[in-house]
Amino acid sequence: MKLPRYTGLIVFLWISVMAFAAYAFLANPFQLSDDLAINQWSLKDFFVTKPAPKKVVIAKPDTVLVVAKPEPRDVDSSKQRILLAGDSMAECLLYGLRDYAKNNGHKISEAAWSGSSTIKWAKSDSLEVAIKRFKPTLVIFCLGANELTIPNIWNREKYLKTIIAKLDTFKYLWVSPPNWTEDTGLTEMISANVPQEQLFISKDIKLERRRDGAHPTIPASRIWADSVAKWIVEESAFPIVLAKAPKTKVGNPDAAKVSIGISSASAVPAKVVAKAGRKA
Repeated sequence: MKLPRYTGLIVFLWISVMAFAAYAFLANPFQLSDDLAINQWSLKDFFVTKPAPKKVVIAKPDTVLVVAKPEPRDVDSSKQRILLAGDSMAECLLYGLRDYAKNNGHKISEAAWSGSSTIKWAKSDSLEVAIKRFKPTLVIFCLGANELTIPNIWNREKYLKTIIAKLDTFKYLWVSPPNWTEDTGLTEMISANVPQEQLFISKDIKLERRRDGAHPTIPASRIWADSVAKWIVEESAFPIVLAKAPKTKVGNPDAAKVSIGISSASAVPAKVVAKAGRKA
C-alpha cells in the first residue's frame, strides 16, 4: 500500500508538536548551562486554570483630611516709636504710614535725605543721629531709588553692609524702592543681604507716578503703604498692630520739622530733613 505523498512530513510535525507540548508541562526547563536554558512553551496556560487574582480592598479612612490653619502670629500690641528713614521715597511712604501710626497710637518720625544713596548713608552718621534722637522701637528704612540704574551696582555692596551693621542692633525692616524702570541688580543685592522676613520688595508694584516719572502720586503712595503695612502685620519678622486707618490731610499737621546735621565725614555735606511725629 502506497502512503500519501506528505505522510512522513505530517508525522514529523505531529511528533514535534507533541514533544513541545509535553515539555511545556515539565516542572523545570532544561538547563544547557549556568546561564542558558530552553524556554518552555506557554501551552499549559491554555489547559491549566490560573486562580483568579484576589481583589485588594483599600480601606477608606473614617476621618476627613483637614488642612490645619496657620498658628496666629504673635503681634506686638504695644505702642511703637517708628523711625522712617531713607531717601525721598521714604517721604512718599510716610503719606500712608502716618495714618496707620495715628490710628493705632504709634509715634512715627521721619529722617528723609532726598537724593541720598547707600554711599552717603554709610559714610555719614545721619542714621546714628536719628536713632539717638528719636529712640525708635522699630526702624523702617527705605533706600535705593537713586541707584536703580547704577552700573556695577555690586561694587556698592560694602556700603549696604555698613548700613545694615548700623541697623542690626535694632528691630529694623527694609523697604526696597518701587521701581519705575528695570534696575541693574539693586533689588538682588539688597535681597542677598537683608533677611527675607525683614525685607519688603516693592520692585513689581504698579503705581501711578508724578510728573517726574519716578515718585508715586499721593494716592499711589498710600496704596504702597497699604501693602507695606499688610506685610508688616502678616509676614514680617516684627509684626505690630496696624489697623487700617482713615486718611489724614496731605499737609500732615501732626508733624513738626527739625533738622539733623550730617557729619563732616559725609562725602556730600547736606542736611537730613526729619519730621518728629507726635503721638496720636
